[in-house]
Amino acid sequence: MNGLGTVVNALVVAAAGLLLAWFSKGRLDDLKAKFGEVDERLDRVDQRLTAIDHRFVRVDERFDQLEARFDQRIGQVEARFDGRIDAVNDRIDSVHSRIDSVQASIDGLRTEVARLTVAVGGRPSASNA
Repeated sequence: MNGLGTVVNALVVAAAGLLLAWFSKGRLDDLKAKFGEVDERLDRVDQRLTAIDHRFVRVDERFDQLEARFDQRIGQVEARFDGRIDAVNDRIDSVHSRIDSVQASIDGLRTEVARLTVAVGGRPSASNA
């Protein structure tokens, strides 16, 4: 009788195990399906993030192009500005040379006036001596 009780217990445990396995199989299939859905959603999010990353790369390239154009235009403005400054400096140098030549002419005239004054019989002033 003891052997029969063990066999009955074994059959009950086996039946309970089969029932648990059958019920849990449905649960595991549900969990697999849920994980599959989550995995698909993560794949879609990954694709969106990749697309956003590509957009950022394009925006970065456009900024690089704008920076190059800006640098080029600033270089052109600097060159024009330098050219104008050089032209102004040349004109100032020209004015200086003209002032120097006028000063030399005035000095020459002063000397001539002093000579004429002496030739006429006058006395040269102290500033003309």
